[in-house]
Amino acid sequence: MSTAATQTENSARLIFTDLAANNNKFWHAEIKGAEVHVNYGRVGDNGQFKVYKFGTVADAQRKFDSDVRSKLRKGYTRQQTIVDGSRQNAATVAKFQIQHNNDPETSALIDFLVKRNIHKIEGTTSIRLEAGRLTTPLGVVTAEGLDEAEKLLGKMVKKGDGFASNVNAYLRIVPRNFGRRRIDPKDLFGTTQQLQAEQATLDSLRAVVRDLDQKTQTAAPVVFETKLEIVDAKASDFIKLNKMFKQGLNSRHQSANMRLHRVWVMTIQASEDAFEDKLGNVQRLWHGTKDANLLSILKNGYVIPRSGSGIQITGRMFGDGVYFSDQSTKSLNYASGYWGGGKSQRCFMIYNDVAMGKAYVPSSSIRSIPKGYDSCFAQAGKSGVMNNEMIVYRTSQVRPVFLCEFR
Repeated sequence: MSTAATQTENSARLIFTDLAANNNKFWHAEIKGAEVHVNYGRVGDNGQFKVYKFGTVADAQRKFDSDVRSKLRKGYTRQQTIVDGSRQNAATVAKFQIQHNNDPETSALIDFLVKRNIHKIEGTTSIRLEAGRLTTPLGVVTAEGLDEAEKLLGKMVKKGDGFASNVNAYLRIVPRNFGRRRIDPKDLFGTTQQLQAEQATLDSLRAVVRDLDQKTQTAAPVVFETKLEIVDAKASDFIKLNKMFKQGLNSRHQSANMRLHRVWVMTIQASEDAFEDKLGNVQRLWHGTKDANLLSILKNGYVIPRSGSGIQITGRMFGDGVYFSDQSTKSLNYASGYWGGGKSQRCFMIYNDVAMGKAYVPSSSIRSIPKGYDSCFAQAGKSGVMNNEMIVYRTSQVRPVFLCEFR
């Protein structure tokens, strides 16, 4: 007898996904008194409901145990999702926890970034914002589930004979609604871009789980230790930033016709506390990013993809790190969508203190810098690039200073 069968339980949430057979099913059962209530169907549907009535609770338990064993033998697995808990996720609490002195323009900015973040996730997955939290069609994935899902995502990079089974296993952890059409696994996770997008989704779900895990707290956990303070267009900081932008402008870049619209002083406490300014050679550099990524940066600062995930980011000629430039429109092109698709008319760059320390100047693309160096300076005309790129490999080498909006 299986371990699951010997343990007394009164509810079970099972899932079975096999794309080749066009199966994407759930089976939920719960004992209520002397009754077994069952809900089953295709992921994304409400499914069908049945109630089995018995004379005793023991009879109901035997029916429940028997059905669970049967489903597990057929290949169903237990869902790694959280059903209970309605704590708000990072996106929902952003407006309340990011300090902004009730400035209406800053408040409108936070609303915009929250919507863009949610739109990014909802536009590419079956994950939706429900009751103030991001959820899959069958619930919020547990922390353990996310760890396992990330390992499976790393295996998908290698493709090979196990690719389809890895996709099936992944979708049993992070359920998705396909309707009733047959899906080829390669249509979901066949490209590097799709795997990158899925990794970003797991990161967003992980933030939700961290909040749900703090149920014992009487007060909402602090998610954002961040402050945004708008800068007047006549202030010296605004004028200096505008000057630096124009000095670093390359008229051949697609974004060269954009203009500095608004500036905020940004303080991310985690980045402030960790900043390694003792490395020296601190430079003020630009970093451009899509608006959908800004909410994450405001919460945690910059993030470098974990090497264990196996997900490689395209366009990173000099390894996994955080990329900057002293040439403003080089970075702004990333924000505007000129590189990477998705052209936007409202773009953002962050002006940062970057502790470069001892910088290595490569002659071509590299995966990592030699020992004894703190950063990489990919020099235009010398390192195989047309524009300067500065890369650091620890987020503690970066302190965001100004958030700049361009239109």
